[in-house]
Amino acid sequence: MTKKASKKDDDNKNKPNNKPKDRNSTLNHGSFTIRYQTGVGLRNKMNAEGWFKGTIKNKKMIGKSADDLIDQWNQDNPDKPVK
Repeated sequence: MTKKASKKDDDNKNKPNNKPKDRNSTLNHGSFTIRYQTGVGLRNKMNAEGWFKGTIKNKKMIGKSADDLIDQWNQDNPDKPVK
């Protein structure tokens, strides 16, 4: 027994498949901007001493300017310099 094609099936037959192939795929049909601001209470808690319980790698880089970070990268990666 075969399924009878409906008008909807015919309409969808000619449309491109816009579904990503996997989670990491993206559709490039334009752009958009998302702006998000954390609540003051949450931000204050996150900045409170003792709240963060992780390990910070590269502590020496905290507070460095963009130029300092670029200089450090270029020293560590001479084959892939940032200009």
